[in-house]
Formats: sequence, structure tokens, C-alpha cells
Amino acid sequence: MLSVVGTFKNKLWLFGGQNGFLGEAPEDIRFYNDLWSSSDGVAWTRAQANDPRDGLTDRPSPRGIVSELVDFRGELWLVGGARYTDPDTYAKAEETYFSEVWSTDGEDHGSGIVWKKH
Repeated sequence: MLSVVGTFKNKLWLFGGQNGFLGEAPEDIRFYNDLWSSSDGVAWTRAQANDPRDGLTDRPSPRGIVSELVDFRGELWLVGGARYTDPDTYAKAEETYFSEVWSTDGEDHGSGIVWKKH
């Protein structure tokens, strides 16, 4: 849930998300930065596995709310994103916003997708 899908090189691409939003304990919420592609919307291939660590320099950190995933100038671009827990469910809402722009050419180069932070 709260992942983002865009189109690039005649495929659908899905990035990130989180496992829950309302009614889950904060310690049970997980954020994702995995990347999947599909040429038909039925069969999906994982292009990059989830890496739950913060502060990554070679790819976007996990996030549950992603603003855009678009094809621009022949590259796949990810713009912004956030992590958010509901203040009505928890005593204190936690919010993290990412003012980042990342791009990748969307190709698997043997060791995974190559991201570039702008």
C-alpha cells in the first residue's frame, strides 16, 4: 500500500510502499524501497530487493508515500516521498519527508538497478 507505479520502456514499474497505515502498532509498520517491473500487469519481476536501511547513498531509502515515478528524458525518475503514521491511531504521529530526486535508466546491469541522486 502507498507504493507508486509509473511507466517506462513499455513496462509498468512499482516502487516502495508500506505494509500498513491505520490500526497497526508503530513497531509493526515496515517501509519498502523494492522495485518491480511488469510488461503485462499480471506477471511481475523484482528488479531490486528491499533494503530497509536509512541513509542509503546508492538508491532511495524506504518510503511509504512516494509522489512521482515518471519516464523523463529516457530515464526512470523518482521524486520525493515520505513516511507517515496516523496521529489518530498513535499518541504521536511520525513524519519523515524526502526532498530528493533520483533517476535510473531502468536496466539491470548484472548487480541490480543503478540509481543516481540529483
